[in-house]
Amino acid sequence: MFETAAHVSYAGYPGPILIATMLASVAAAVAIVSDRRVGWLVVIGVCVASWVLYVAQVTMGLPGLPDVWSEPTRLVSVLLAGVFVTLAARELATQNR
Repeated sequence: MFETAAHVSYAGYPGPILIATMLASVAAAVAIVSDRRVGWLVVIGVCVASWVLYVAQVTMGLPGLPDVWSEPTRLVSVLLAGVFVTLAARELATQNR
């Protein structure tokens, strides 16, 4: 994160976004282990935010980031976000019964 701020040609905002995503994911995991519904809602929020950023990068492009949307790790992360949203929706549906 500190190195990105030193380079003017590369955007510095991916670092804070990554940190926020990791913190939200840890909070979701703690809430899920504690059997709290909010954890699954946070999972959905993190996944949707990831999808929105991916779509923004693919369609408009984000300033200072390379346009390599078909990179395998990005495609896997989008796929895994879908898996986690499906799991969260299933868990939330069973909690409502």
